[in-house]
Amino acid sequence: TASDGDHSAMEPSREPRVLSLLSATTEIVFRLGMAHCLVGRSHGCDDPELVTTLPVVTAPKVDPNAPSAVIDAAVRAQAAAGGPVYHIFNASVEALRPNVIITQDQCRICAVTKDDVQVA
Repeated sequence: TASDGDHSAMEPSREPRVLSLLSATTEIVFRLGMAHCLVGRSHGCDDPELVTTLPVVTAPKVDPNAPSAVIDAAVRAQAAAGGPVYHIFNASVEALRPNVIITQDQCRICAVTKDDVQVA
């Protein structure tokens, strides 16, 4: 058995297929030497520059180039309605077949949350 030291019954290890939906975690994945495992990113992930070659699977529902007051009003309205602040391109996520999705659960305004991913 595997517990006796016979590892033939164990499944072969496979590289994770990582979808990073938070800029900081994308940078961490790169710094850990695991960039080759990244299959996609959020619209906000742009560092290191190499990551910009990966497919983008999210977009803000609010124009990030709008004046601050317009962004604030739109985000407040979206938050009050209880909906997500970001689009998740489901077909793109499915096509990338990630087996690890990294996001955050601290601020639904700052980035895609775990709940956003689960609903999508």
